[in-house]
Amino acid sequence: MAQDGAERRVTRRRVQTRARLLEAAFGVFAAKGFGRVSIEEVCEAAGYSRGAFYSNFATLDELFFALYRDRADLIADQVAGALAADGPALDVPAAVDRVTEVLLLDLDWLLVKTDFLVHAARDAAVAATLLEHRARLRGAIAGRLARAHRHTPL
Repeated sequence: MAQDGAERRVTRRRVQTRARLLEAAFGVFAAKGFGRVSIEEVCEAAGYSRGAFYSNFATLDELFFALYRDRADLIADQVAGALAADGPALDVPAAVDRVTEVLLLDLDWLLVKTDFLVHAARDAAVAATLLEHRARLRGAIAGRLARAHRHTPL
């Protein structure tokens, strides 16, 4: 039993460490640009050692993709929330207006994502992984739109 409690503490601590690393990385990437940031700078901003970084991520690319997944989940949830406001009778123009309102331009994310796109353009493997992540985001949004469409009267 004591081991279960210790494992939960370690897991909770690991989740918190990962979250702090992601938050710090986002801020450093936005301020300096993805290609100009080192692992050490992310660690310093988060208040952790390189060991903490490497216990959560193998590379800065992997860390970026974790940020991307978090952002994709947020976007999909925002779209779902905007579409759910009409209930079963979806008002498409109003839903589009709500989606564009909730997906306000986040300048920091735009800067981070643009820097990473330039990085991916120079590395075929990174570009392929980015395309996979973008396809998952499109799929998540398409699924929510399809579910909303099924509730729209013909």
